[in-house]
Amino acid sequence: MTTNNFTDCVLAIDIGSSSIKAGLFSSQCDLVEGSLMAVPHYQKFTSDGGVEENASLLRSSIESVIDGIVAMVEHRNLNIITVAIDSMASTIVGLDKNNDPVTPFFSYADTRNSDDVDDLKSLIDVDLVHQRTGVIQHTSYLPARIMWYKRTQPQLYSEISKWVDISTYIYLQWFHPEKVKSSFCISSWSGMIDRFKRSWDQELLEILDIDLFNLPELSSWDEPISGLNKNFSDRWKTLKEVPFLLSVGDGLTANLGSGCVDSSKLAVTIGSTGAMRTIVSGNPEVPMGLWAYCFGRDMNILGGSFTEGGNVLLWARQSLGIDTSEGIDNLLGGKKPDSHKLTVLPFLSGERSVGWNGSATATIKGLKMTTSGTDILQALCESIAYRFADVMDRITPYLSTDLEVIASGGALVESRWWVQTIANVLNKPITVCDVEQQTLYGTAKLGLKSLGLINNFDDIPIKRRYVSEPDVTLIEMMALARERQGDLYTKLM
Repeated sequence: MTTNNFTDCVLAIDIGSSSIKAGLFSSQCDLVEGSLMAVPHYQKFTSDGGVEENASLLRSSIESVIDGIVAMVEHRNLNIITVAIDSMASTIVGLDKNNDPVTPFFSYADTRNSDDVDDLKSLIDVDLVHQRTGVIQHTSYLPARIMWYKRTQPQLYSEISKWVDISTYIYLQWFHPEKVKSSFCISSWSGMIDRFKRSWDQELLEILDIDLFNLPELSSWDEPISGLNKNFSDRWKTLKEVPFLLSVGDGLTANLGSGCVDSSKLAVTIGSTGAMRTIVSGNPEVPMGLWAYCFGRDMNILGGSFTEGGNVLLWARQSLGIDTSEGIDNLLGGKKPDSHKLTVLPFLSGERSVGWNGSATATIKGLKMTTSGTDILQALCESIAYRFADVMDRITPYLSTDLEVIASGGALVESRWWVQTIANVLNKPITVCDVEQQTLYGTAKLGLKSLGLINNFDDIPIKRRYVSEPDVTLIEMMALARERQGDLYTKLM
């Protein structure tokens, strides 16, 4: 598609937990050569469980990526026709009346509010609120975060006018504030959206003693904002009147990017963290231990997620001195499953699915003088596979019988050993997605769908790299190891 000899493109932006990426995609959802840009950013981890970042500095990093894209467009025959953004989910920042940050932005991995989760659960019917909001209240969600901040920082709390996710914060800086809304999708990751009404949950508002003024107005992802304020229309002239779609959670666009657009596909993703997700119509009952987040007005993303994933490789490098920079296949490829006889609960940053114990810590049972660092790494990675099986047990009734399990995420698709391990544990073939920058790719699909350039998300097929079949000789062995993990979990958790 061209306009005045310019090629029309979607600008897709991914606000990830370790970097901001952006790229231009054609109407066929092909990445425009030379348009991919990335800037790293860093969160602060504290010994008491804090995970936070300076919101203003993060915004500057996002804006620098857009600066680079805009400068490139001005020197090439390219025309941006919409901007689509995904963001790391369950982030929160408190803003003053001028929409400037009072607090850092807090990550979903921050566990300092674990006591407040317990207090909150004592005030609600946990099962009823789970079905209404789609989540089990946890350290990663907004209600206990607000309670914790009010309890520990009462003076600063009094200065907060509004609580928003990181993507809504940047929109408040770029556009006239009265135009800015937050999508049902990104907001449902707060843990306080009534998914049946697509509104902020009234019971939780009352418990927190806040009202709708303290939270963003809600809308569907495909109802865009346009008309940058003067500062940013001068800075990004080519984007002055371009529609910006409301941000969605990166978990959604990871699914779309890997082709998991309905209940016939199940995404198994390991990036920094892990997740298993599908997309379902309507608002079905949520299985115990799983979550359901809103997608648009009439769909849900159903699944489970973990605080651990590829970050265990970083931990092994930093804490065990194991060089994982070249991946793990050369370290673990020849090792027999469960040969170490270790039993691991991999909760280095607390537990999300399926027990949602934010104060949980990692446990390794069975250490001996002969245990090596590589044994521990292997056991950690295998333990994550068992956690996927726990989610699989609960999500299976919602899946089609002709199911295809699709692996995605950098840490997983780069390791044939890990893919094979998960296939053995799930006893399911796993298809490896062959899409680079899959989250950005899924975000670009949102842009194309909003413009009517595609009718359905699966109009653009995904490429498949290979299929890993389960090894029938190892299924029982891994099932027994998973059973050991379950026994340890029951005893300790």
